[in-house]
Amino acid sequence: MSERTPTPAAGPAPDAPERRVAGDIARRGLLAGPPLVLFCALGWGLDGLWSALLALGLVLFNFLAGAAIIGLCARVSPTVLMAGVLVGYFLRLGIITAIVVPIRNEAWFDAVPFAIVLLVLHIGLLIWELRHVAASLAHPDLHPGTGLFRTGARKRPRRGRGADPGTQTAPASDASVTA
Repeated sequence: MSERTPTPAAGPAPDAPERRVAGDIARRGLLAGPPLVLFCALGWGLDGLWSALLALGLVLFNFLAGAAIIGLCARVSPTVLMAGVLVGYFLRLGIITAIVVPIRNEAWFDAVPFAIVLLVLHIGLLIWELRHVAASLAHPDLHPGTGLFRTGARKRPRRGRGADPGTQTAPASDASVTA
């Protein structure tokens, strides 16, 4: 009798780790983006504002599209996942290029604020998110209860920092363990 392999689900998993991490990055981008856009508007005027807003939209699109590509390819096989990530990277890079090249000579487009927002947000959001991503099988996406946006789970105790002042548990010792 032949064994049947499970077929992937018809739709994407609603709690897929890549979607949760990309959503968290997008929320952080919506927090960090407006002050950066305001800085560009003050420094370069209305042209800086439009250029910075375009860069903010491209950064958010880039992270969300990357997560969508990973989510689609991960359901098939690891080989398709690796190929999809590579092709998706070049595809997203091509989309950004296809948007910027036709408008680079327009009067309202200013390359300096665009580049500032594009680079600072890409790198800054990745660094900011590093602190909140858990690469473990117990919590494969975000640490529970950490960061600006609580996930609803209880916060994990930190190792090596002593007991939380609100807890009444005594530290375990050899004397308290009975055989």
